[in-house]
Parts: sequence; C-alpha cells; structure tokens
Amino acid sequence: MAYFTTMNLPAPPHERFEDYRQRYESAPASAVRDFEAALCRFFEVEAVTTFSNCFTAIAMALLYATRTGPKTVAVAGLAYRRTTDIVMWAGLRPIYVDNDPGTLGMSPARLEETLKAGGVGCVLMQQPMVNICDPDIYVSLCRDHGVPLVLDSVEATGGACRGVRIGGFGVVEAFSLHPSKVINAAEGGVLTFGRASEHRCFMEFMRDLGIVEADLDSRRFFGLEPVHAMMGLASLEAYPAMRAKFRTHYLKYQERLQDAQLFRLVEYDLGVDPNFKSVLVELQTEAEGSRAALLAYLEPLGIGARPYYAPLHPMIRNEDLPEAGRLAERYVFLPIGHSVTVADVDFICDKLLAYEASFQGG
Repeated sequence: MAYFTTMNLPAPPHERFEDYRQRYESAPASAVRDFEAALCRFFEVEAVTTFSNCFTAIAMALLYATRTGPKTVAVAGLAYRRTTDIVMWAGLRPIYVDNDPGTLGMSPARLEETLKAGGVGCVLMQQPMVNICDPDIYVSLCRDHGVPLVLDSVEATGGACRGVRIGGFGVVEAFSLHPSKVINAAEGGVLTFGRASEHRCFMEFMRDLGIVEADLDSRRFFGLEPVHAMMGLASLEAYPAMRAKFRTHYLKYQERLQDAQLFRLVEYDLGVDPNFKSVLVELQTEAEGSRAALLAYLEPLGIGARPYYAPLHPMIRNEDLPEAGRLAERYVFLPIGHSVTVADVDFICDKLLAYEASFQGG
C-alpha cells in the first residue's frame, strides 16, 4: 500500500548537481561564494552568509541581536518545536508571547504588551506555516521599543509582502537548506541582510567570537560545506518547477475541500508569491480528541497526516497563553510532498470527506 507523507524532499535533478560538482571540482570553496551571491539575488538582499545548519545560524543571529541588551528572546508560544532549544543553546532565556488566531503567528497585540513590560533583548518572529505575516508590523513595534528583530522565515522562503521579497526585513532573517525545505542543499542555514552595513557588523561580531578570520572572509567554524553549496545552486534552479508542482497539489485540495464543513483549508494568499510547500486544515469542531481520532482514521489508509506545532511554553513553565493552547489542538498537516500526485490528493480528499460524512452522521 502506498503511504503519503507530509515530508517534502524537493531534490534537484541529479545531473544538475553533478554538473556543479564537476564545475567546482578544482576550487570547491568558490561554490560557497557563488551560492551566497545567488541567494542574494533570490532574496533580493544586499548580503548573505551561510552556515552548516539553520539551528546554528539562528543561534548566532540571536546572540548578535542581544549582544548589548538583556539576554532574553521573545518567541511565539506556538511555533517550531526546536525554538526553545535554539534560544537556550545560545545561553538566552525565552519569553513566550501568545499567538494570533488569524495568522497563527506571534500576536502583535500581545507582543506590544510584552515589549512595554521591558526586559526583552530581542524578538524572534517566526513566519507560520502557509500564512506570511506582515513583517513591517513587527519591525514597527520593535523600532518603537528599541528592541532588535530577528525573523525566522524558513516557511516563507520565496514569498513576498506588498511586492518586497521576504529576506530583507528586521536586523536579519533566517532560512533553512534542510532536505525538507524548498531550497534543498541536503543541509545548511542562511542569514540574509537587507543592508550590507548590518552584515559587516554581524561578521565583525563573528570575528570577535573567533568564528571567522580577521579578514572576515574565511570561516573557522560552522561554515557551509562546498558540496551543500553545489546542491543548493542546483536547487535554486529547480525551485520554480517544484513550486509549480506544489501549487497544483494545493489547488486540488482547495477545489475538493471548498464545501467541506469539518475541514477549513488554510488558504494561501496568492498575491504574496507563496511557495505552497505545506497544506494545513483547521478542524471546525471543539470536540475533545477529534484531531486524534482523525489521525487514527487516516493512518491505516496510508495517509500520514500530522498535527500542527505543539505549544512551546509547557517546556519551561505554565504560562497564560490561551490561543497557543487552543490553536495547537485544531490544525492538521496534509500530504503534499514531492512524491504525491494529483490523483493521490483526490484519494486523500475522498477519505477526508468520507470521514466528515461519518462524523456528522455520528
């Protein structure tokens, strides 16, 4: 029996990777420089620096942003499960902010309350799945309170806001090159800078930590391996085709679920050039255990749906974040991976609608 998973592994054609590998065989280090230059063009920013992984990239960005202020980071209560690990690995303390029920991102109103209370070293605003939150809202709030803003825009890769490509907002933005992301370099992380002057300050900070050489051009630790840069270059070429495939799958879900009563498809804003890498539905019921029941129904059918993020705040303390707790129980990821076909999406939707009929009948 086929098994459909939410895992996206959008690998570039092997022959293009081989072309790049042979091109850089005599000077592999130049692949990293060329890849960073290509990323500058893709994100439409003035500077980029790459890392061995995104975890380290974000940790370095947080250390840079908090270098002169409190050693604390404001993060959304419902977000990527490793966020607390990243913050604490960097030796910083998380301050949890409730989520916005509309966007699923960090609530601007609750963030403003947190900033007014003081003691925030920086804000880590993570773009949620599907939706692209307006970065300017968070930029303005942080500017008003003199707090640096770091954006984790992994899920928004390739998108834009009011015609401006995601990547140049805030002090720095972070992106992943993990195999499950739309730019698959087999591993790696990216920090983008809207201003070259900010990038230079960051590299000087890295030099002071002993991570880069005095000339700022040579990396001692945490650098992207050339072979990953070669694969990244091939992935950038493949991105338009991959995005088109994911868009086709998403539109099929949209067509089939438009009249569903139990499932609300979280819709992409087609005006922001989204990457269509995830499909998310909200369960339109408050019945306890309804999501667990749905997942238990789908799994034997070979449909590997999975829950949305779990709240981060119980890892540290019990805080009053009602939206994070409520939203965590209502959302389900559906398969849209590289191995899924339009026919597979039809099959998945058939089973979802059959479940809805039995749910309503029960």
